[in-house]
Amino acid sequence: MFRHIFREHGIKLFDVTMRNGLQSVKGVIPLETKKNMTVDLLKRRRPDSMEIGALVSPNVMPQMSTSIELFKYANHYISNIKELDTKLFMLVPPRFDKLCQAHELGVRHVSIMSSASDDFQMMNVRHSTTHTLTVVTNSLRLLRFDSAKVYLSCVDQCPVLGGRLHAYQIADSVLDYLTIPQVSEICLSDTIGTLTSMKLAEILEEVAAAGVSMNKISLHLHVNKDNVRNATAMMYVASIAGIKKLDVSDTTTGGYNMTMDASQSHGNLTYDVLRDSIEKYTIMRMDSFESYLEN
Repeated sequence: MFRHIFREHGIKLFDVTMRNGLQSVKGVIPLETKKNMTVDLLKRRRPDSMEIGALVSPNVMPQMSTSIELFKYANHYISNIKELDTKLFMLVPPRFDKLCQAHELGVRHVSIMSSASDDFQMMNVRHSTTHTLTVVTNSLRLLRFDSAKVYLSCVDQCPVLGGRLHAYQIADSVLDYLTIPQVSEICLSDTIGTLTSMKLAEILEEVAAAGVSMNKISLHLHVNKDNVRNATAMMYVASIAGIKKLDVSDTTTGGYNMTMDASQSHGNLTYDVLRDSIEKYTIMRMDSFESYLEN
């Protein structure tokens, strides 16, 4: 229903409902319910890609305890429906044993957690950003996946120390990961929803100046009722820069992370907010962009 609307604008959707959208939900959702949710999303939303669960410890995140079973179910379902060409991803911590586990499970597309903030990465996965890059580089040399998406969190403010990162720091991190052949996409993640359109433009300018193609870049935005206008402006900036890949969710939940206080968490960008934003920014003109931001 929605896919053709976004394809008219060349937008490719990466659905995070069944991972990021669920990890902040209190109480473990039964596996059968998750299976029904997955099928409904595939039929109704038909995203280009979908992230199913995460290979994290069930003690740390019980909601992800049925990830393997859910992934196998979704993979089997898609393989039996000719009309579906959705790529299935699974989130994997930046550890060799976990990437090996994903490989043994037959996961063809992996998404990997990293960050532009060393403090955030240390608290989130107990390793520095330098160590994370080394592990991911060496692991992907030994293990063959069809593609790897790297989440680069904290592209604006770090929830651990509260400081903001500079655009050149983000660009440097992007370049580091794009030296790895299997990394097909770097997802700029606005971890706590503080990124502005002007800061995004600054980051993209730095990335482009380094010779990075925008088809290697995607966005993961967190939105609440108070920053929908800013999200629309960021999508406009992304669009004119040439970014066509966006993370999206069917639910407003999401954004939860073990390193964050609940008050710092905003929901994911939803299909409905994205659709409304597209309607707005397609009629915007550069000569009215500043006034749009000010109103």
